[in-house]
Amino acid sequence: MIGMNETSRPEATSLICWLDDVGATDAARCGHKAAALARLRQAGLPVPDGFVIPVGSPDISAEALTVALDALGGSVAVRSSGVAEDLPDASWAGQYETVLSVQSVDALRDAIATCLASASSDRARAYGDGKTGAMAVLVQKMVPATAAGVAFSANPVTGALDEVVL
Repeated sequence: MIGMNETSRPEATSLICWLDDVGATDAARCGHKAAALARLRQAGLPVPDGFVIPVGSPDISAEALTVALDALGGSVAVRSSGVAEDLPDASWAGQYETVLSVQSVDALRDAIATCLASASSDRARAYGDGKTGAMAVLVQKMVPATAAGVAFSANPVTGALDEVVL
């Protein structure tokens, strides 16, 4: 797995849930994106290490964020993880914000606020037919990439299950 030695990581709390923790697979608490990545990581697949700030968590202290950020080391990606995203009838792809290459606690706090605010953006409201959903925030170690992409295990336009779309 990509990441750190688990003994160097701070304990999970009610405000921070590490992807390796069983609780991270709870989509109602951690959003569907984070829960899916937690399941993949816990199955031994190479998912970058990270933690989730669960839905409805109160303001997290700068000290707790510093400890968690230091445990990951280096730059992180801060990603929205909505409870209503990545569902069979609603993907929400591109509706929520992601902030890349975050390196300081102040920048992390700003990125978390950006992700949370994206749940009630005009774009998200339009996609959700006026509704906004509960939002968790996923923070993962940045992976130096030269290319990236998305693969759909079913055709997102036609719904055909026998087609993979990249």
